[in-house]
Amino acid sequence: MAVNVDLRPPYPNMDPNEVHQFQERIYKAILALEAVVTPTPETADHNDILNNGGDNSHTSITLHIALKKAHGVISDIMGINDSQTVTNKEIDAANNTISNLRHGAEVDDLNAAHGISSEIVGTDEEQTIINKVIDADGNTITNLRHGDEVDNPTSDIHGVTGELAGVTEQQRFENKTELEPFKVIVANYLILDTDKSIEVRNNARITLPISTDKTGQIFRITNTFGSNIMVYPRGTSTINYEAWQQVPPNSSMSVQSDGPNWRII
Repeated sequence: MAVNVDLRPPYPNMDPNEVHQFQERIYKAILALEAVVTPTPETADHNDILNNGGDNSHTSITLHIALKKAHGVISDIMGINDSQTVTNKEIDAANNTISNLRHGAEVDDLNAAHGISSEIVGTDEEQTIINKVIDADGNTITNLRHGDEVDNPTSDIHGVTGELAGVTEQQRFENKTELEPFKVIVANYLILDTDKSIEVRNNARITLPISTDKTGQIFRITNTFGSNIMVYPRGTSTINYEAWQQVPPNSSMSVQSDGPNWRII
């Protein structure tokens, strides 16, 4: 739009009054120009700017958004709410929250996800388990019973081919060697009712109980020490009518109470 303004050019050696008039004409020309320029540059839209197409124009911005290269990617930009398939991503579970995961196909396949080729063991399902090593120390196994194969009550479990011995059953034993229990003695010792058999391994003095309290009781004294050991009765009783008896090295002596005294048997 043209603006009609009397803006005659200045000339050399103008009179001061003419210079002042020239400045007034310039001021009026500026006011006239502002009146016809709508909108002002401060509020102008990019589409209203002449020769739109610079670095910050709508055209440039549109081209920037369309360029995948501007964001350092060669595929589509990921949108917040867009339905998209994401590939080649590494998601750190410690730094992200992933919700609504479920068992499914491919990466979350029931078998492949757990590195197995057979079914998953369920807590309550009735299943047959094979090829497993179960550590009895690290597990609690209940309701085991004698049965076939691994739990066979004879050869497989107990290493025998005959019947097992019961606590109260009347049974006949064959091919057995009965080992007498003994107590190891290394110092002077008074034999107790429960001892039955003792093994002396040092230079110790052995004392028998009072014979009158142990009628019929038998005790065995074995000497594995390198020298003779001494055995004494208590009270006024004797051992084979002697006040004491010696047991040589690597020898045994069994004594039985006849009431008043002890006798060697």
